[in-house]
Amino acid sequence: MKNKLLILAGALALVAVIGLFYGKPLLAQVRAALVSDVDNPARGFVQLHFVASGNGAFQINHDPQYLVPAGKRLVIDTISAMSIQTIKSQATSGLWLREGPDAASCSSNIIFGTNPIVIMPLTYQGNDVFGDFVFGGLARVQSYADSGHCLAVTIATSTPSLSNSVRYQVTISGHLVSFP
Repeated sequence: MKNKLLILAGALALVAVIGLFYGKPLLAQVRAALVSDVDNPARGFVQLHFVASGNGAFQINHDPQYLVPAGKRLVIDTISAMSIQTIKSQATSGLWLREGPDAASCSSNIIFGTNPIVIMPLTYQGNDVFGDFVFGGLARVQSYADSGHCLAVTIATSTPSLSNSVRYQVTISGHLVSFP
């Protein structure tokens, strides 16, 4: 009985010595596994949908705009756009995704305080059921908008015509990431 007790005490001492050397790295690995992945794109998914129409002037701006929340950065992954026009010769020059330093910079009347962060050409896709001309595009992009900055969309037309009716839809997909 005394031998078994000594063997048990020796085994416990051996476990204590091994635990002293290997315990700290093991606890560090456990803590690292329990940390949440705050920059995972699925945690802060953002999808914006802009719709606007106009009379075919030089450009059609969308207002209101999107304002990036405080403490976040918007990472833009994909942009898709469709523009429908009544006159084919009134070709769409393209889509401009603009970023401004604050909400006032992205109003539909002010475009000069913003920076274009994506310029995407729109190509002729065909006619819709009403005979209108459809232009569209899809792009995988990697653009960023910082905290407090605004996003606005502009569709530019190559030749203005007040008799032309222009409608467009733009979808922007991305995610928010946190930064200190």
